[in-house]
Amino acid sequence: PAFNLEVFAGAREVSSTNGNTDVLVYHGSTDAPAVDVVETLVTGGATIVDNAFYSDFAGYLELATLDYRLAVKDATGSVTVKTYEAPLETLGLQNLALTVLASGFLDPSQNSNGAPFGLFVALPSGGALIPLLESTARVQVIHNSPDALATAVDVYLNDALLIDDFAFRTASPFIDAPAGIDFTVGIAPANSSSSADAIATFDYNLAANETYIIVASGIVNAAGYNPAPAFNLEVFAGAREAASTQGNTDVLVYHGSTDAPTVDVVETAVTGGATIVDNASYSDFAGYLELATLDYRIEVRDETGTVTVKSYEAPLNTLGLQDAALTVLASGFLDPSQNSNGAPFGLYVSLPSGGALIPLPESTARVQVIHNSPDALATNVDVYLNDALLIDDFAFRTASPFIDAPAAVDFTVGIAPANSTSSADAIATFDYNLAPGETYIIVASGIVNPAGYNPAPAFNLEVFAGAR
Repeated sequence: PAFNLEVFAGAREVSSTNGNTDVLVYHGSTDAPAVDVVETLVTGGATIVDNAFYSDFAGYLELATLDYRLAVKDATGSVTVKTYEAPLETLGLQNLALTVLASGFLDPSQNSNGAPFGLFVALPSGGALIPLLESTARVQVIHNSPDALATAVDVYLNDALLIDDFAFRTASPFIDAPAGIDFTVGIAPANSSSSADAIATFDYNLAANETYIIVASGIVNAAGYNPAPAFNLEVFAGAREAASTQGNTDVLVYHGSTDAPTVDVVETAVTGGATIVDNASYSDFAGYLELATLDYRIEVRDETGTVTVKSYEAPLNTLGLQDAALTVLASGFLDPSQNSNGAPFGLYVSLPSGGALIPLPESTARVQVIHNSPDALATNVDVYLNDALLIDDFAFRTASPFIDAPAAVDFTVGIAPANSTSSADAIATFDYNLAPGETYIIVASGIVNPAGYNPAPAFNLEVFAGAR
């Protein structure tokens, strides 16, 4: 449209009513269609400008001096193009008369890459126009999909690349995302060329001034995975970037392990056994725990609360996480052998600042094993920890170094002949549950087969706690 000077007669320099703010609206965006403007924060959805075309003055709105939210919609009133904050009270605009202009281009690429669309305020005193800020929400995205096809992905917001080469077990920082409008998040393979390469898309409309955590979880391609819940973006509204109470640490818990059962989480170091998460299933957010910033020990148990699957240290105080809000995610596979040998199960922490997720260390005890069984059948043995070979061809009168062993969980030590093929070859097994932070010496003693020995006390693993 040709350059012109559009004139409005009857303009005001102050509000017509003491205590109000008068707002003249002008549609000045050359490539924007006819629009409605709807106010959503104070009036709950009143149309305050109806069917305004380019170059139209919509006349004065005589408003109480409050903070408003304006949705710019198409002429049907059904599709929101942009949402803006109009903080008349916060900006101290009482008793003034303003002009709000739609300005710039909806599509700069078709308009010499000119100024993008926005709403701007002209004061009676003149000077630089004041931009109204677009309504936003705060969002953090966490990549917790263990599928090999999603080891790294590109994330698109509509057609714009939002996160490039987003790696498994990393998180974005909290960022501002558009609120009050429909938009699409696309997940594409790493090194994609555009949003058209997306392998999955998700549509959202976020609430203004809300805070969200979005977790990528599940399996892209079911082949090689058991079970294989579909890839999804799980959304938690009401997220936090800092603890709600000064001096605390707030922890949001998310169950993101596709093959892990429904679990309870029990804290044992500080509370002595309080259940802090009850019956969490895959894809559940368990809500925030508002915790004193101490060092905790958390046991992941089956849903009966009686069998501990894993035990972890959560050293909030040692890591200096006072006043922070964190997300702790169950991640990876309990049985990688059924899931393309993918990442093993663990608990991982996402910080508000983003970056690589921080693994919580499993609870451990220190153990040395000494072979002191003089039976000829035990001259050399293989030692298994559950089904994993711990010591190969362990010779009489030798000792292992001290090693870390799992604590607070039941496990089995199996003794098998040398050159065994698996734990199924064990000739003796012993069940243990070690105390976290304790140190043990375990001595293999006694006789495997009494024939030819007198006396012949039975083969055993003798345990000494409090070792050094």
